[in-house]
Amino acid sequence: MIHQVLVISPEGLCLVDRTYDENSIDPFLVSGFLAAVLPRMEEFGFTLDSMMGELHTDKNSHLGVLMHNGLIYAGIASVNVTREELNLLLSSLSKEISAYLSEIPDFHSMTQDQLANLEDQIDITVSQEGIPSISDGEGLGILPILEKVYAGKMKPDKAAKTILKSIEKHKKTKNLETIKHSLRLLDPLFPPTKGSKMDPIQVVIQATYKGVSKMTVRMDKAMSF
Repeated sequence: MIHQVLVISPEGLCLVDRTYDENSIDPFLVSGFLAAVLPRMEEFGFTLDSMMGELHTDKNSHLGVLMHNGLIYAGIASVNVTREELNLLLSSLSKEISAYLSEIPDFHSMTQDQLANLEDQIDITVSQEGIPSISDGEGLGILPILEKVYAGKMKPDKAAKTILKSIEKHKKTKNLETIKHSLRLLDPLFPPTKGSKMDPIQVVIQATYKGVSKMTVRMDKAMSF
């Protein structure tokens, strides 16, 4: 599970803090510490593990750090997320944020709406990479995505495509029946969306269910040879 993702300026200013559970650390502490230590990490005799030890006593969590285009990307995750998986997540986020900033001078010039949109995109990416949900028991982030649809922060068609892309990316076809069953259970968790003839949540669930069903058919055909 991903506990926390931060984007930090070289001066130690926390630009973005996305916290996903109680195992998070004070973002200002993390930002200041990493900005001060990373440039002279070897000189100070620090490793990522020893830096994590300075920040948190939880031995079941570890730290990932990436420096890209003048920004520091830090991720804190449980040990069931491998170092490679955490690094891949940070790499994906750095590319997404760099692309997002290509039309904006810098973080300081961003409007509140622009920052909120960026945070939403980070949440979606992280949900695909390790926030547990009740969808399949393996960290596929269906529930966080549905919550964004219900809040009006994400369109149903994009949500369905995002979920299906995540399923295919992680090759979770062995659990398709479990996912289909979970999708049936998710709908009652969300009350009908006010003022909508067609409930957006139901649209997402139905579209995802159809997509998963098609994957099941393809898998069955592949196994028949």
